[in-house]
Order: sequence, then C-alpha cells, then structure tokens
Amino acid sequence: MSAEENKAVARRWAEDLWNHGDLATADEIFAPTAICYSPVRSKPDNGPTAYKERVVGFRQAFPDIRFTMDDTIAEEDRVVTRWTGRGTHREN
Repeated sequence: MSAEENKAVARRWAEDLWNHGDLATADEIFAPTAICYSPVRSKPDNGPTAYKERVVGFRQAFPDIRFTMDDTIAEEDRVVTRWTGRGTHREN
C-alpha cells in the first residue's frame, strides 16, 4: 500500500471503527494474525475479533467516545498517528 492508502486505513480506524462503532471495519483493516498491544490492558488483543471486543467495551463505558486524528504521518509501510480521545464515563 502507498503512504496515502495507509493514512486512509488509520482514518478508518478512528472514524469508522471507534467513532461510529462499525465493527466490520476491524475485519477489513486488521490481519487475522494481528497482535494489538495497549498500555491499559494486561494482555494483547489477538486478531480482529479480540480488538472488536475492546471497542465494544470502551463504547459501553464511554458511549459518546470520539477520536480526533491530530496528526498522521506515513512513510512507506509505516503510519504514526497522534490522536485525542474524548468521552464521558458511564458507570454500569
């Protein structure tokens, strides 16, 4: 993929998957063997199914969650984003 195509994938991650909760996006942008690490979780998410569970959990806790892509830099096969996430915590 080109740098611009990789940037588009990063935008879909924020806009479609997180902001709109379109879980099918995870199947489209993550490889079945993807491993996703997070500093707030003790174990990585393995594959799109586990990542979708993360999205669902966060969207339940923060129903108005909104990610804004502040910067996106892409070169060859690498993309780096600086984003801001906002939301109101809802207690269960």
